[in-house]
Amino acid sequence: MDWKMHGMDGIEVSKRIKENPKISSIPAILMVTAYGKEEIRKHAESVGIDHFLTKPVNRSLLFDAIMCALGHEISGTSGFIKETSDKIKGLDKIRGANILLVEDNLINQQVDRELLESKGFNVTVAGNGKVAIACINNNKRFDAVLMDIQMPEMDGYETTQMLRKDGRFNELAIIAMTAHAMAEEKKRCLDVGINDHISKPIEPKLLFSTLVKWIPPRDQSISEDTPKKIEKNEAPIDLPVNLTGLNMSLGLEKIGGNKKLYKKVLRDFYSDYTNFSDKMTNAYLKSKMEDLKQMTHTIKGVSGNIGADDLYGISKEIDECLKTNQLNGLDDKLQKFSDEIKTVLTSIHHLIQTDTSEVAETIEDTNNIKRTININELMSVMDKTDELLSQSYPESEDVFDSIKNDLIHLGFKEETNQIFEYIEDFEYNDAKKMLAVLKDKIKTV
Repeated sequence: MDWKMHGMDGIEVSKRIKENPKISSIPAILMVTAYGKEEIRKHAESVGIDHFLTKPVNRSLLFDAIMCALGHEISGTSGFIKETSDKIKGLDKIRGANILLVEDNLINQQVDRELLESKGFNVTVAGNGKVAIACINNNKRFDAVLMDIQMPEMDGYETTQMLRKDGRFNELAIIAMTAHAMAEEKKRCLDVGINDHISKPIEPKLLFSTLVKWIPPRDQSISEDTPKKIEKNEAPIDLPVNLTGLNMSLGLEKIGGNKKLYKKVLRDFYSDYTNFSDKMTNAYLKSKMEDLKQMTHTIKGVSGNIGADDLYGISKEIDECLKTNQLNGLDDKLQKFSDEIKTVLTSIHHLIQTDTSEVAETIEDTNNIKRTININELMSVMDKTDELLSQSYPESEDVFDSIKNDLIHLGFKEETNQIFEYIEDFEYNDAKKMLAVLKDKIKTV
């Protein structure tokens, strides 16, 4: 039983089932919700719900939950017991905290943001150190900053030093996201005023444990300003059981179990990194070692986030060779890198080619179907989209998607696609501006 549904929520439905005298055999009921809200859990238990599950739910957890609900004992190695023991102590008390994520890579931004928001944090993204300082100076209170170290324009070290010079930010928790866990890097982090550090690719449990360590507990387990997910009836997102070169369970774990976003991240990876091996080889042949270092750092972080374990491994080897200036055998490593990224790209290409939902959407968009369009309802949905964009909610994409076909039918395909591109790249201000332009055009229809 899902918790949040239109008309009547899952708790009320369960209560009526449990109390209905006409039902001779009352079934066991498992409650499923997006967040582990303690008040919801207590309410569910009070009406006799037999078990509680938090999304995302995998097959092992679901099986164990059913067994528990039916009165069977679960072994200590089961997935359900593991979820309970792995629960981060104190995490409920900091949900709703405001996090500034400072990261220059778009794919890493999407992965890290989704992971944080899946646990109820409010996330603002800054693409480099200069933007981060502007965000912090913009009178918005952040409970913690997750600071990438290697960034263009202004790196994490310089950004932290500038913030620490301002007495207002002496107590601001700054947590570095580092590509290396070497002692000298840890020391440098502490020397510039960084409070703590976690290694890339981000391991979710370590990330949340570190946030609990540095963010003071809030007055309630879930703050009123916690990001609210918009519930929407959608077709299930299908993924193949496995893709060569990808540890899909790990990739999904790093993105909070969001299959839709994981597929988008893979498509973005295919688009952004198809010729990346050639670029790295050219940089090496032309002795542009600084460029090669930056590219290796980038691909190492991204490959780790999508679960491309072998690609991450060879990227890490190349990175270490470049940092220590040990260039013997680098030719062979670059060839191995080329082979590994080709394997990953081939698998993603196969996924894209067999994605029938993409094909169906294209067919639907190109059909010349006559329909009656209610302009007032259209404007109402656009106003709702505008509201969500103002709060930087990714769910604005789902709301806007509900009127996509009508907008295209009215002749605004270019503007509509541009808004989608802005939202997918988390450029919410640009999306709002384009939306305003589109609304003005529709008023003249």
